[in-house]
Amino acid sequence: MKKSLLWLVVLVLSISMIATLSLAGCKKEEAVVEEEAVVEEEAVVEEEAVVEEAEPPKDVTLNVWTNFTDETRMKLLDDSFSKLKEEHPYITVKHNPIAFEQMEQALKLAFTSGEGPDIAYLDDPRQLMLQKNDYLMELTDAVIERGWLDKQIPGAIEYQNLRTPDRYFGVPFIMSPVTIYYNKSIFSELNLSIPKTLGELSEIMDKVKKAGYIPVENGGLQSYNANWAAFSILLNTAPFDDIVKWYYLEETTPAFKEAFIFAYAQIQEWSDKGYFREDALSIDYNNTHPLYAQGKTAMLVDGDWFLKTIEDTGVPTGTFVLPKKVDDGSPTVIVNSPHSNWALNAELSADKKEAGLEFIEIFMDPDVIKMWSENGFTPSVVYDTSKDQVTPLTAELLNAIKNTKVGFYLDGALPGLTDVMTKQTQLLLLNEFTPEKYWEEFEKEYEKLKSQTQN
Repeated sequence: MKKSLLWLVVLVLSISMIATLSLAGCKKEEAVVEEEAVVEEEAVVEEEAVVEEAEPPKDVTLNVWTNFTDETRMKLLDDSFSKLKEEHPYITVKHNPIAFEQMEQALKLAFTSGEGPDIAYLDDPRQLMLQKNDYLMELTDAVIERGWLDKQIPGAIEYQNLRTPDRYFGVPFIMSPVTIYYNKSIFSELNLSIPKTLGELSEIMDKVKKAGYIPVENGGLQSYNANWAAFSILLNTAPFDDIVKWYYLEETTPAFKEAFIFAYAQIQEWSDKGYFREDALSIDYNNTHPLYAQGKTAMLVDGDWFLKTIEDTGVPTGTFVLPKKVDDGSPTVIVNSPHSNWALNAELSADKKEAGLEFIEIFMDPDVIKMWSENGFTPSVVYDTSKDQVTPLTAELLNAIKNTKVGFYLDGALPGLTDVMTKQTQLLLLNEFTPEKYWEEFEKEYEKLKSQTQN
């Protein structure tokens, strides 16, 4: 506009000097006024934009479900949520702890009725169950843009997302190594050493029993302990590629079948020789720790999530990995995978989605990881634990697993498989199943669940 006015002034100047001078003076004043107005208007717009950008996000309450029902993990969660609140004051977390055994049914009812939580902490089969019904939000963009793959140890994020290559629906923050915790006083009294083979482990159990102690605990109502021991044996017996094919529903090889039968034959033999308590099948998994606390049990097959509980028993305790059949010098494969994944409800609003991503991010914060590490948990996040003030038992665990290979929780291959294995392991320990019969019935249920999942 200003250029047009100037050309007009030049044109008029050729006609009448007086008129042009008068007009130019007038127009210059108008141009200055107009330019000042434009500048002021732009400044106001910019100021408004700044105000809009500075406006804090709307308050968001996230409904979060986990299976963390024990005192240690619930306190750590509360502390983690406090850190989230400190970093993002607009986010409030409402935590709903649900027992592991009840979680699957609770998730089904909630999501099918449109009342699913905003964030759920899901193991592999439960993530698969919700994912295949489109209940979970895809997080691929966030995983890439926020650099989460680089923040986690190799394979950690991929573990529960391998069924959808290069697409991510959940993110972990801790691992879940299963080892054998042992009573150092009993081992010292009986002059026992850490076993290097499966045969040596059985010999230790025999010596412990003859000395009047309980060789190993098993909460038989769920038989998690017995199944984790069987998984450990199988992982070091079958070729690992065959295990991967079975876990991801590709193929069941003869070698996998043979290893499965061998593993459960070992568990049945321990039971038949009285290495578990006589009333083991009536004992709840959560009661194995109070029983261990009595100081009459030599060993407990368990995960690091109960390390703090085991320490709090006051029993002098060490830990070692369940040994292989043959000590051939190769790394031992242990039951150890990302514990579970944080996953977001597919129906979240934009505000809740952003808050949900910040929620996941806080569990990769070094201060938060430090809290979990110093309470005995193993991070899936890349993190140097050497400077943490860990307890002697935590240090012993980290040393025991440092040269091991990560292996599967085999009941995580399919939704519903945990319940199948709980029931059938109970029948095995009652001697109503042989190991061969166990495999026969197990394979039927596996194929049935596989068909339901793929359909």
